[in-house]
Amino acid sequence: MRVISSSAFLLSLSVLSPLMVFAMVRFNSVIVAEPGRRSAINWWGITYAVTWAAIIILLLQGAVASGIAMPRAVAGVTLVAVGWGTFHALWLRLWLSLERCNGRGRQTGTISPFHEGIRHRAGQLAIGGLVLVALAFIRLGYFRDILATMLASGHRSLAATLTIAVAGFTLLVLGGARLVLSQGKPMSHAEIEEQFRAIKYGPQGRTGPLSYSRSIYRIFGPAQGAQAEQQVSLHAMKEAWRSGAWWRDSMWRTLFMMTAGGLMMIFGGFGSFVVAGPAVVKAFAGGALAYTTFQLIAAVRRA
Repeated sequence: MRVISSSAFLLSLSVLSPLMVFAMVRFNSVIVAEPGRRSAINWWGITYAVTWAAIIILLLQGAVASGIAMPRAVAGVTLVAVGWGTFHALWLRLWLSLERCNGRGRQTGTISPFHEGIRHRAGQLAIGGLVLVALAFIRLGYFRDILATMLASGHRSLAATLTIAVAGFTLLVLGGARLVLSQGKPMSHAEIEEQFRAIKYGPQGRTGPLSYSRSIYRIFGPAQGAQAEQQVSLHAMKEAWRSGAWWRDSMWRTLFMMTAGGLMMIFGGFGSFVVAGPAVVKAFAGGALAYTTFQLIAAVRRA
């Protein structure tokens, strides 16, 4: 493989990277907003793939030029390129899943066969990408380093509580996404803008503590959104557990997934402060956990 100079490497990367991003944006746009323009989809898809291939070759050349062994260089480039592709595939699947969910909510039917095919392939690519990313992590030794750090003396308790908290957060997010995609109601473009405005500027819409003018957030181009909410009592959850509905019914599975995730996140998060915080923080976090546990047990018994 021919070695290139650092200046040529940086110049080539500075040209190819924006071109790749632009091709990706156009590729997404024609898929989402203009699915009938198959020639445009093919053109931008090929441009996207070719620029990514050039960037991959460039990164490999740069890694070899810096003295990195080829197997490790391939693993590192795989982590970057496949990680990007996996995120892109997940984004496409989420967008088209929201489109299908909104189609059901508006009683306009499901998405087109073309979009359904893209959604299905994006899901397959995302799963394959996650496998390759995991293999690259293993090849680079990152998993080994993480495990060694977690199992080191003095780190085990903290590693256990943080793992529980992260696993709980993951379950909560996946459960929320599942609830929205299965029972979500369509959001208009204005509602999506308002949601982003509230996230960025707060529910009052102020741009600052001394500001008296309300903020405005605008999204230009297509947007997809859905929202869902579900209220259940502890008594209903107990009955669902006793009857086995929590396992048979999809809605109950989602609610129990989110409940378990939330509890794991709370206990894992506060548990991390208990095992690794200063004495005052340990006392506060331990008291909060004890109080939360007592209230949960009392509420379940009353339900």
